[in-house]
Amino acid sequence: MKPAKLIKAIQSALTPELLQPIWRKLATNKLSGHCYAASEALYHLWGKENGFKPHRIEVEDPVLGWVGHWYLAKGKRVLDITAKQFNFKIDYSEGRGCGFLTKQPSKRARAIMEILS
Repeated sequence: MKPAKLIKAIQSALTPELLQPIWRKLATNKLSGHCYAASEALYHLWGKENGFKPHRIEVEDPVLGWVGHWYLAKGKRVLDITAKQFNFKIDYSEGRGCGFLTKQPSKRARAIMEILS
């Protein structure tokens, strides 16, 4: 599956039930709070085998304040599934590569992946 099609499929799989409890209260739109699990699912389904790595950046949202935001990148190419949760453009040059918290997909990433299968 091509990344654009997979990204749309992941976006359509995002539901409030997949959010961490704090994000259920703070979410301002359908994509809010899903960046980690969505990026992790994309990484395990497509990104890893195509050379993308997880990245994290701190962004200042006018409503939420400073929050960590996750996405995938390969060189200067960025795949940010949930970027549209923000009403501003993200300066990805400030982001840093990092690993996910677990080597295997997290429970929320696995749930997204199961929805797609």
